[in-house]
Amino acid sequence: MIDPSSARRLARYRRWADQLTFDAVAALPPGEATKQRPTLFKTMIGTLNHSYLIDLVWQAQPEGRDHGLEARNLVLHQDLSAERDEPGGILVHVVNHATYHRGWIAEMFFQVPARSPATDRPDYLRGLELAPGRNDGS
Repeated sequence: MIDPSSARRLARYRRWADQLTFDAVAALPPGEATKQRPTLFKTMIGTLNHSYLIDLVWQAQPEGRDHGLEARNLVLHQDLSAERDEPGGILVHVVNHATYHRGWIAEMFFQVPARSPATDRPDYLRGLELAPGRNDGS
């Protein structure tokens, strides 16, 4: 069982890392986020959609409802703006799952070529230490 304080820290970390990733993908040259690449979900947008789709699956499970999704590689949103504000699910899984796929996106940045954002948890914690008046915990 995860305590509420740890759950909030994980959620804040995921929001921070996702924000960096979304911003970095949005800042790429036109067409790079949707460019076909040799990866399972084909594009950066496809990989972000997969993370969101799995969030929906894990959100439905504890609520006892069918998620209604037939595949894990559906593209539910063609652009970043609609995907950015969607809900999460079972916290630890969705945080870890998103971290895993942000790694895929970081790999695709090398193909652009561009530098991917540093979204590791230590980078997040270091940012908290440097932010005046912030104490969101470790």
